[in-house]
Amino acid sequence: MYLDAKDTVNNWCVAQIKNVNPAEKTIQIKFDGWSSKYDIEIKRYSTKIAPFRTHTVGYTGQMSGALRDFKFSPTYMSHLENRVNEIIQSDFRCFNSAYECTQFLRGELFFYVDSLLTL
Repeated sequence: MYLDAKDTVNNWCVAQIKNVNPAEKTIQIKFDGWSSKYDIEIKRYSTKIAPFRTHTVGYTGQMSGALRDFKFSPTYMSHLENRVNEIIQSDFRCFNSAYECTQFLRGELFFYVDSLLTL
């Protein structure tokens, strides 16, 4: 799941939830385009996190030497192709909520296409 999160210098960046610790009520997040040394653990109800695309637009990682989590396998490409076809055929009615639609279109699909263009 994607979300917006403030980095260590107080800039809003796109991040992805990597782990949830229900006992401690924390989440571990990875900032898109940054190495794992910048991963943070933060309280689930912190004001430093917000719903995805509340404060961000497009790519928010490093401008030079970005570290991206590229997912270029035939299986993943097939999954995305099937998902896009399902969306088109259903006239976008296959989503349970606008948030789910945003997670896919402005999150997963955006990062996939952006990664292809980056390469």
